[in-house]
Amino acid sequence: MRGKITFIISLFVFILPLFILQCSDDDQDASPLTLAEATHKVLAEVLDNDLDSLLFYRHPDKIMPGAEFEYLYGGAPDVPYIVEKASWFFFIDDLPGARWVHPCRWILVPENGGDIEITDEQWPPEVQLDMLLYYTLDTATNLVISSIIYDSLDFKDLYYSTSIIAAGVSIGYPSGGSYTAVRDSWFFFIDDHPGLDYAHPVRYVFVEIWGGETQIYNEQFPPDIQLEMYPEFTAIEP
Repeated sequence: MRGKITFIISLFVFILPLFILQCSDDDQDASPLTLAEATHKVLAEVLDNDLDSLLFYRHPDKIMPGAEFEYLYGGAPDVPYIVEKASWFFFIDDLPGARWVHPCRWILVPENGGDIEITDEQWPPEVQLDMLLYYTLDTATNLVISSIIYDSLDFKDLYYSTSIIAAGVSIGYPSGGSYTAVRDSWFFFIDDHPGLDYAHPVRYVFVEIWGGETQIYNEQFPPDIQLEMYPEFTAIEP
């Protein structure tokens, strides 16, 4: 009997370190969150996928431990804002258009998948200057109207995609060529001479959802995807 007990104890002592080592290896093998995964986490768990009436920014680079944030317009939080774990950083302006001070949120998402850290603030962070704004379809449409069409909708027709064009996806045109989205983007089609038979000058416009950078291509025919017309929302068939 004593021999059996000794054998069981010896077996337990042998297996326990292996179990601990395996758990440690599993933790180390766990993939860190990508920026895209962290973004979806904030959208789902913090914003309930609702971006109405706010502005949503993200920092393109990972924030490393020890980084300390100050306010954009000088000064620092009463309690120093120091990053403890490698994290992705987000900033939400809850009252866009209002003068500072007003409610906003500083958000850290640890790359190891830990709990989201949300800090209620009244000032934007200094690093906002390095952050990219998320362009909703409405924001992107306003950008195209104000900066590309120059508010001349009386003389042009504007069409848009109702869903995001993923990076790498191409928009074709009748001659057999295509233009490819460099990054996730909204797509717009501008008919510069509505009412004329094709071919005539038109433009294809990609607006990147993060940062709003645009790519504009001059063409002679409409694209091969279904679009909606602004502001009447009349569909244009490919």
